[in-house]
Amino acid sequence: MVALIDPAIDRATAVLAKKCETFVRSAYENTRVFKTLDDFVNNSTARERPRAFIVGSPPQFRGTTRPGRDIELQILKHFPEAALFVEKPIATGPEDELQEAFKVSQAIVDSGTVCSVG
Repeated sequence: MVALIDPAIDRATAVLAKKCETFVRSAYENTRVFKTLDDFVNNSTARERPRAFIVGSPPQFRGTTRPGRDIELQILKHFPEAALFVEKPIATGPEDELQEAFKVSQAIVDSGTVCSVG
């Protein structure tokens, strides 16, 4: 695990500490915590470039093309070669935002990256 990106840095740090007390320590002991994807992009090295992302943020913060709710598009922009695993539901919101989810889906298809939803 390269990084955990969560605006609740204290909570994320506490979760990582608990993980490091278990048998999965080696996977998490060098994980860095960042408040935003941009913070990670601006403070990581080429060696730290992830090969895959797990998008586990609440659905109201993803699945659209709207700034601040477009994490999938931001990942594709900064890490076009990385695979995506998106937690379900892939999007929520009012019916008028339904087309937003289709735009995100099409951007993922067009990028050619591997993507799974589950």
